[in-house]
Amino acid sequence: YPLCALAVSDERPVSTQSTWEKRVGLLMNAYNSISDNDELRQLAEVLLYAGNYLNAGNKKKGGQYIFKLESFLQFSGTKSNPKTYNLFQYCLKYCQENRPDVLKITKKMEPLLKCIKVEKEALEDAIAGIKESLDNVKGKLELFSNSDSSIDGDEFVPVMQKFYDESIKKWNKMNGDYDSLGGKINKLAISLGEKKTTWEEFYSFWREFIEEFDKNLENLVKMQKEEAKAKRKAAGGKKGKKPDKKAKSSRKKPAGKDKGEKPKKAGKKKLGKAKAVDAMDEGVDSDEDKELQELKRLQAEDPSVLDAKLQKVFKGIDKDGSGLLDFDEFKVAAKKFDMGNPEDAEDVKAAFDSVDVDGSGTLDFEEFKAAIVTALSDQHKIAGVRGKMNKMFKSWN
Repeated sequence: YPLCALAVSDERPVSTQSTWEKRVGLLMNAYNSISDNDELRQLAEVLLYAGNYLNAGNKKKGGQYIFKLESFLQFSGTKSNPKTYNLFQYCLKYCQENRPDVLKITKKMEPLLKCIKVEKEALEDAIAGIKESLDNVKGKLELFSNSDSSIDGDEFVPVMQKFYDESIKKWNKMNGDYDSLGGKINKLAISLGEKKTTWEEFYSFWREFIEEFDKNLENLVKMQKEEAKAKRKAAGGKKGKKPDKKAKSSRKKPAGKDKGEKPKKAGKKKLGKAKAVDAMDEGVDSDEDKELQELKRLQAEDPSVLDAKLQKVFKGIDKDGSGLLDFDEFKVAAKKFDMGNPEDAEDVKAAFDSVDVDGSGTLDFEEFKAAIVTALSDQHKIAGVRGKMNKMFKSWN
């Protein structure tokens, strides 16, 4: 042990080598998240097509076959007329409909964010320092191996030789990976119309791109929801509710006329109780229970089939066909699927807000599906769903 300490006491500790190996690994993963990114290639195709279309007839700007790196950040500056979507958002809208995988692009580029704290100068100093320490160990191993004096039972040379052999092998790989990274990044940058660059500068650009992409996609979705809400309002949402109420009252009137009595509040309460009892009676039916179990099975084993069923339910509730449900439309689903107490407006609103993750006041299909899946998974609520779910699916089939 004294000899082992002597060998490395005056040098930098080589025990930190694994830390720097991990950092080089993070840099390599970040490079792969760009070079092996098919979604990025698809986005570049869409942007290149849009650029060529807008510059048709321009010999300098149109008819391009190469997409330059800087162009990824320039599309946001081109506004439509009227000024709503910018050109980048328009291309994202196209991808929503035709290339949905592109919308997951920043998820695939997350390794770029994980290496943000790696500093080029510190990393290169550490790699050089580790090599210097290992060379020192090698020199002292040679010195002790050639020495005539030895101590019985001293395992210093074989132990340190094994340590050195393993460490230098790892260092060679780390250094080789780091050296090759620089060449790969320069090659990729040049193919995108850039000059030679460092990995720090190259990765910094892509982090800026990730921020720009997420910001534009978030604003696009927000505008789409606002447009759908305005469309629903222009279609006259309130006027659409009155006929439903009249239709319900007209169905109840014949029974009242036959008896020669006017509807009373007490009668309404009794009807409500009778309806609740009927629903419970339906739930006792084993066929209804089997259907519910089938839906739970689909949720666990075949989500795509469950999605198809829920799509039909969603379209049935979405009366104006906007692709979004407002709170009034959601109340229909809440009553059918027993999400919250239908007699308690605050309870239903809480159920609505719990899945309205973006706070837009409307639910898209994915948010609606999350609410239903939660209801299916909640054993306390399942008892209240029972036959009502089966009837609802059948009515929209």
